Amino acid sequence: MMVPAASLGISRDDRLAEVLSFIRYAWGNGSASISKDEVKDLRRQYEPRAAAWTDEQLKLEAAR
Repeated sequence: MMVPAASLGISRDDRLAEVLSFIRYAWGNGSASISKDEVKDLRRQYEPRAAAWTDEQLKLEAAR
C-alpha cells in the first residue's frame, strides 16, 4: 500500500516533486523531473481520496 505523502511529513508540492524526481532518477528512469505544478494538479484531482492506494489500484491508474 502507498501511504499519503502528508503522513510522511511531506506537505509542500515543491518538496514532493523533488522527492519523486529523486526516486525516479535513482531508479534509473531517464524521464524529466516532476514539477510542483504536476504535483499540485494531481493533488487537486485526487483530493477527495482518503484511502491509501493498493498496488493494483496504482497499476490501473498508471495504465490510463
